[in-house]
Amino acid sequence: MTWRDRIVTVPLEPGRWLTGSCRGGGNAIELTSRRLVGDDRHAAADRREVVWSGGCGPLPFEPHPDTWMPRGWAALTAACCKAPQGTLVRPHHSHVISDGLACRRFLEQPESAQLGLAFSPASMLTASMLPDHQDHVTRLFEMVANAASAIILEDLGQGIPCSAGSGCLDGPVLSNLLDEHAPRGVPIIVAAESSGQALSWLQ
Repeated sequence: MTWRDRIVTVPLEPGRWLTGSCRGGGNAIELTSRRLVGDDRHAAADRREVVWSGGCGPLPFEPHPDTWMPRGWAALTAACCKAPQGTLVRPHHSHVISDGLACRRFLEQPESAQLGLAFSPASMLTASMLPDHQDHVTRLFEMVANAASAIILEDLGQGIPCSAGSGCLDGPVLSNLLDEHAPRGVPIIVAAESSGQALSWLQ
């Protein structure tokens, strides 16, 4: 079995990061808009949830300098201790877990031991990274993918999330990176209407 056999797809709502339900690795997974830091809503008890790491800004994806300082990491650590076992935490460039180094730090802290990382390279790219996005995505895969509990793939059109194959991210490059770095058994969740669309992108 290869990563192609583990692809699950979720349709993308235009202009928004992927949310919705799927089954991956034999488990029901819910991709939510919740954040560990900055969101007081409680996780559902009947499914494995993907949540954003979150930050100190008042809006979900508003950058705030405290996010990457001790205050942000302290808030994330406290939230990890309260999160249900098996919760998957998703990075974003404006959140506490924003880049490859932050992903590694999250995975290495004891408070995260019962949680997992939902590696989503598109959400970690800032606008300034897009001209050289292949280099950035390659480095992210090299640093993080082998420790991920799920991999989420969205395309990007002018920095806005879009369905597989309709943006600027190079599907064959992602395919090669998955060949090299995707852990065995980890679900590959693709923003697409069908597995055919996802595989056409990742040819």
